[in-house]
Amino acid sequence: LCNNNISEVEGYVESPDYMGAAFDGGLDCTYSIRVYMGYGVEVQVQTLNLSKDDSLTVEGLGGETPAVLANESLMVEGQVIRSPTNQVLIHFQSYHATTPSVFKFHYQ
Repeated sequence: LCNNNISEVEGYVESPDYMGAAFDGGLDCTYSIRVYMGYGVEVQVQTLNLSKDDSLTVEGLGGETPAVLANESLMVEGQVIRSPTNQVLIHFQSYHATTPSVFKFHYQ
C-alpha cells in the first residue's frame, strides 16, 4: 500500500511493490503512524536503496508544527530515528517510471 494510516504498536513500513510495472508520473506515498498517547515512536532503517532523485522523509507530528527528523541525505541502514511525540509521518516521492527505490523501516 502506498498511502496508509497505521495504528498498530509495532510493525514495518516498506516501499511499494512495483512488480515490474511502470508508474507514469511516479509515486507520492505517505505512511502515518500513530501509537498510544504519551509514548514516542522509534523508527529503525532496515533497508535503504534510493534512486538519486527520490525523496524520503520522516517527520514527527503532534507538536505545534511538524518536525523533520530525518531525510534521504541523513539516513543510513541501522539508524534509529526517535520522535518525541506519538505520531510519525513517512513521506516517499519518486518520479521514476522504472528502477524503483527500496526502503524498509521497523517501527515501535
